[in-house]
Amino acid sequence: MKMKRVLAVIMAAVTLAGCAQKENYDKEPAAATEAVSGGDVITGTIDDENAEITPIYDDSAVVSAYKTGNTDWLDEKEKTILDEAVKAMSEFYRDDMSEKEAVIAAHDWIVTNLVYDQGELLAVPKKTPDTENPYGALVLRQGICMGYTTLFQLFMDMIGIDSQIIHGDGMGVDVWEEHAWNLVEINGKYYHVDTTWDDFVPDEDGRMPFHMYTLVPDSAMEVLHRWNRDDFPKAESEDLLYYESNGLFAENRDDILSIQKNAYDSGEGFCEIMTRKNITDFESFVTFYWTVDLGDYYVTVYWLH
Repeated sequence: MKMKRVLAVIMAAVTLAGCAQKENYDKEPAAATEAVSGGDVITGTIDDENAEITPIYDDSAVVSAYKTGNTDWLDEKEKTILDEAVKAMSEFYRDDMSEKEAVIAAHDWIVTNLVYDQGELLAVPKKTPDTENPYGALVLRQGICMGYTTLFQLFMDMIGIDSQIIHGDGMGVDVWEEHAWNLVEINGKYYHVDTTWDDFVPDEDGRMPFHMYTLVPDSAMEVLHRWNRDDFPKAESEDLLYYESNGLFAENRDDILSIQKNAYDSGEGFCEIMTRKNITDFESFVTFYWTVDLGDYYVTVYWLH
């Protein structure tokens, strides 16, 4: 599974005027691979019949042990996963959190603490063992997209939030590649969460977690993702978009500059801004920026200095 949104180091040297990337992939929105919900596997097809499909980790034993307190049937690796997951949840989860708050907190912990297994991105991939499951994500703090996704699923299952794994495709460099992300249900509505694509390569110390693919509808995901729509509920609501509820939505360029200045004055190294049109602007302290087309809106990440 080589699917990862790569933010090349060379971007730092690109002139500011050339840093906003508006990608337009006119591809046939088809194909499906696998999906998991509550332990049930729905098998579909992928474009390359000979491709090796990344297995989906079954967290049912770990979740059952967490809920019952009985770890007798767990092997050593499963016990380690449980111990590390409980430790991680103690850092981001409180019982009085709303489901939305818990989803964002789990997302932010994963994006902040995991590093993508860059060996998987080599011309001849050299994947680190277990980075496709929660063990690698929790113990090694490395993952490929299935590692990010199964760890998020584990957190949701332990907390008690309905979540499914979508095993589909993401757009790489002009080619569809195997990818995985989550679909969560909050108050009867469904939303996509892609922790992998919110954690750019390369990682940078002190970088904030981004939220371009946090609690978003189908219309945002379908720009660069594809999956078997018939196997999943529709995600049509935008009422939980991260940016609008956190003061990061800009109507115009003045709003953009105001959000940037607030982030800079607060000592942030980055800021992310949502707009309904592809508009960008920048203060003198912006190093460069990157814009992502999400269908009905755009999100621009600005690097501050």
